[in-house]
Amino acid sequence: MADINAKTKLLCLLGNPVEHSLSPVIHESLSKIKERNFSYMAFRVEEEALGDAVKGLTALGAKGANVTVPHKRAVMEYLKEIDEKASLIGAVNTLVPVPGGLK
Repeated sequence: MADINAKTKLLCLLGNPVEHSLSPVIHESLSKIKERNFSYMAFRVEEEALGDAVKGLTALGAKGANVTVPHKRAVMEYLKEIDEKASLIGAVNTLVPVPGGLK
């Protein structure tokens, strides 16, 4: 894991369960190889806390997140914007910051 400091950018996975996910290992390895100062963490988020989690990512200035089961549909109600393709599909996989929230 890279040295985490005040300039470290946060990326994460939101889901339930997430303990089995290899995403943190893959993204942390890429961070080292590419010499980037980011940290990728998996957060187990209960359904009733999903809105708070999205608000928290925005408040913390997270640079992005992946969404996995069971939140791919439910997360849409907490987003500032929704991509046209995501609207058509009815599910979201990737969150990125936009002014005032995430899309």
